[in-house]
Amino acid sequence: MLPLVGYGWCPIECLVTPGQRVNIGDSLGKGLPATVSGTVQTIESRPMAHPGESEAPCVILEPDAAASKTIQARHLKAFPEQPELTIERLAAAGVRGLGGGGFPAADKLTGRIHTLVINAVECEPCISCDNALLIDEADAVLAGVADLVHLSGANRCILAIEDNMPLALEHLQAAIDTGTAAIEIEIEIEIALVPAIYPAGAERPLLQALLGLNLADRERPVAHGVMLSNVATAHAAGRARRGYPMVDRVVTITGPAARRPGNYRIRFGTPIAKALEASGNDGANLALRIGGPLNGYPISNPHTPITATCNCLILTEPERETAAAGTAHEAPCIRCSACSDHCPEALFPQELMRFADAGDGQGAADIGLDRCIECGVCDLVCPSSIRLTARFRHARSELRLERERREEARLAEARMQARNTRLAEREAARLARREAAWRARHEAAGTEGDKADGHARVAAGQPARNSDVPLNGSAGNARAVEDQGLNREPGLRRQRRRRRKPNPRRRNP
Repeated sequence: MLPLVGYGWCPIECLVTPGQRVNIGDSLGKGLPATVSGTVQTIESRPMAHPGESEAPCVILEPDAAASKTIQARHLKAFPEQPELTIERLAAAGVRGLGGGGFPAADKLTGRIHTLVINAVECEPCISCDNALLIDEADAVLAGVADLVHLSGANRCILAIEDNMPLALEHLQAAIDTGTAAIEIEIEIEIALVPAIYPAGAERPLLQALLGLNLADRERPVAHGVMLSNVATAHAAGRARRGYPMVDRVVTITGPAARRPGNYRIRFGTPIAKALEASGNDGANLALRIGGPLNGYPISNPHTPITATCNCLILTEPERETAAAGTAHEAPCIRCSACSDHCPEALFPQELMRFADAGDGQGAADIGLDRCIECGVCDLVCPSSIRLTARFRHARSELRLERERREEARLAEARMQARNTRLAEREAARLARREAAWRARHEAAGTEGDKADGHARVAAGQPARNSDVPLNGSAGNARAVEDQGLNREPGLRRQRRRRRKPNPRRRNP
C-alpha cells in the first residue's frame, strides 16, 4: 500500500492502472518505485503517515508468492549497474531524504556544490536507526558517500556523528582507513563529532555548528553551495548506482510495550501492524507513535503504511497514553517565556500561537514560522501543557496550501496575459497582411488604368494629364493614386446617407 504523495504531502500523478502487472522498481508515480513485484489491485484513498492522519490515494499491490518470503538483495535489483551515479538514476530509484523530510535527493543537485555534509546525528532520543546502519554497513555507507561526492563535484566532505556513538564511529573509521582506495574518493572525509544535545541533528542547527551557516527563511543549503544528506540517504544512493531502487529503510521499534525492541529493515508500503509482528507485537491494544518522543505524532490506525519518513515506531500501552493525555490538559498561556527561552531557533512560540489560533498564517510567517523546525521543545517546557507544535504544523500546512493557490493564480494570470498578447499579435499580423494585399491590389489597378488612359490620349494627339507619363506611352508612373482617391485606409467605404422617412403620425408644429 503505497501513498501517492511526494515531498510536503503534495499529491503525485499515478502512472499505473488496476490489474496492471508491475515489477520491483517500476515507476508508480514520479519518484515512487514499486517496492514489490505483483499486480495492482486497486487505487483508493487510505490513511497515510501524517500528523493529522489524513487520507491519500494509495496504490494497493498484491505481491507475488516469491515476494512474500524474506527477500534477499539479489531479488531487489531492478537496474543495470552504472560505473558512476547519475541524477537520472537517483530519480528513477526514488532516492529521497531518510532523515525525516523526504526531500528528493536529485533535486538537491540543481546548483554548484562545494561542500557535502553527511548527517549521521540521530534527530531525536530513542532513535538509533542511523547508528545501526553505520555499525552493520559502514562500507556500503562510505561507498554511497563517494558516489555523492563524485556526482555533486564537492571538494569537501564532512561526516557528522554524535559523540555518544563510539561503536559506529569505530566501524566508520575502519571503513575509511581500509576502503578509501577501493572506492576511489579523491578528497578526505572529515569526521565531526557533534554533542548529543537535542536538536543538534536538525538541518539548521547542524549547519550552524559545522559551517557557521545561517539559513534565511525557506532557504535551502544548496543556495550556499552546501548539500546536506542523511547517512541512510547516502547508503541508498550507493545502492542505486549498483541497480537497487530505494524500497525499504531501517526503522527503530522501541517503547515500553515493544517486546523485542530493535532496528528492523522494513519495506515501504508495509502496514504498521505487519511490521510490528517482527518485534513480537500483534498491533492490537497498542498506542502507536511515528517518530521520536518530541517531534513524533500519534497514529490510531495500525494499517497505516510505512513510508520513507517513518524512522521510528514507539509502542506504549493505551492506558499509559490515555493517562498522559488526561494529565496534559491545556491551560491558558501565562506568558512565562519558557518556550522562547528554550527555542533553538530563537523564535517566540507564544506569538506564533496567537497568529496560528487567529488563522493568520502569513502573520505567523512574518515573525519566523518558516524557521520553526518542529522540534517539540516548546511543548516539553510549557507549564500550561499547550500543544504548540501541533498548532505550528497546522498553520504551516494551511500557509503552504495558500501559497500554492496564490502561485496557481499567478500562473493562470500569466497564461491569460500570454494568450491575450498572442491573440493581439495574431490579429495585428492579419490586419497588416490585409492592408498590404489591399494596397498591392489597388496600386496594381491604378497603374494599369493610368497606362491605358495615357496611351489613349497620346494616340488622340492630346497631352497626358500627368507630366510624369511619357508621350511615347512607355511604362512610367501614371496619374497619382491620390488623384483617384484610392489611398484610403482599408475597410473605409463611402457610406450612403439614409434619408429619414417622414413619420406620418408626427405633426409639424
